[in-house]
Amino acid sequence: VSFLAQTTTIMIMTRALVYVGFLSALVLLVACVCTRTYTVKSGDTCNSIASSQGVSVQTIYALNPSVNSQCTNLEIGQVLCLASSNNGGNDTLSTVYSIWHCGDDCAWTDKPDLSQSAWILDRGDGKPTSNLVIMSFMDPIALLNAQNGNGYTNGVPNGMIASVSYFTSRGIRVMFSIGGASWSDRFVSALNQNAAQFAKNAAMTAKKYDVGMEIDVEVDSSSYASQLGTFVDTYRTIIPYDSSANASSSTLLTIDMGSGTDYLATIASPARGWVSSNKLNWANAMVSDSPWNDINSATSSWQQHLSAGLPANRLVVSQYGSNTCSSYNSGGILQETVQWVQGKGVRGIAFWAAGSGGGEFVSNCRGIQQGSQALLK
Repeated sequence: VSFLAQTTTIMIMTRALVYVGFLSALVLLVACVCTRTYTVKSGDTCNSIASSQGVSVQTIYALNPSVNSQCTNLEIGQVLCLASSNNGGNDTLSTVYSIWHCGDDCAWTDKPDLSQSAWILDRGDGKPTSNLVIMSFMDPIALLNAQNGNGYTNGVPNGMIASVSYFTSRGIRVMFSIGGASWSDRFVSALNQNAAQFAKNAAMTAKKYDVGMEIDVEVDSSSYASQLGTFVDTYRTIIPYDSSANASSSTLLTIDMGSGTDYLATIASPARGWVSSNKLNWANAMVSDSPWNDINSATSSWQQHLSAGLPANRLVVSQYGSNTCSSYNSGGILQETVQWVQGKGVRGIAFWAAGSGGGEFVSNCRGIQQGSQALLK
């Protein structure tokens, strides 16, 4: 074979290899956009990186195929991917898998110990466990008055402000919940004082921190229905409803209802109207007084909202996190909840509650992680 023929063959093979390499890189780029990186330092191992950065070793391998199975080929200065924005196509929240997060004490005036929330960031395959974290709760009167000092900045708890990026940097959307059981009377008071200004302050907060807002007023009375309608309408004049794929998190506005229509009945009816008229993105059927013992008790309550006319794809049902942590096992209530949600076309599931305050708050939950893999894929 002549020298010219050999040279031509080598050139063709080289070009082919470059082209194949380019296509491989392009496929990886399309399939997975890295949202968090780490630069390898002297002495690093896969185990030490995983421990210090709050990810699993499996995630490092999954997102960095160049790292061998023994992790012996790390190089100083090498950039590793630790998180991907590809979350099964659910970044638009067409399917909701959310976690109410109470911080240390549900007040958030100080930044909580978020190291106990690492399980939310990574379910074991490089994807987040949830696609939405709802920080609970904001004091309605503090928000109305745009309070400064004593742990607040313009009515927003400093701990919430300091914690948003912990989740959003991993591709998890964030909402702030206003009210809650302890502050529901203050929610009604804020509505009665100035519902329009209350809504304006909430909308300005949403825009400033790019977070959604959740309405949680647990007072079963029709006395404030008109003012709550003013709040919703005013909010939407500032931040219109937007269900497009590139919608900002600040466009999210939701409401909490009872687990069924027999509790907070005065909320359920207008909530259905606001959802149907695209003033609210969806409504949450909250947890009951205590964890469900069986799936039939849970679904009989959730079904009440569907039977009353709430569209299935605008309903998010709820479970206690502590009741679903052990495992995603056959016949378990979490697996049965996921199957019911899928069968009914319901929007998703919310879990109460993550945090480091002990008691009912969970700081690690393998069951919810496994449920995420089943529902979000």
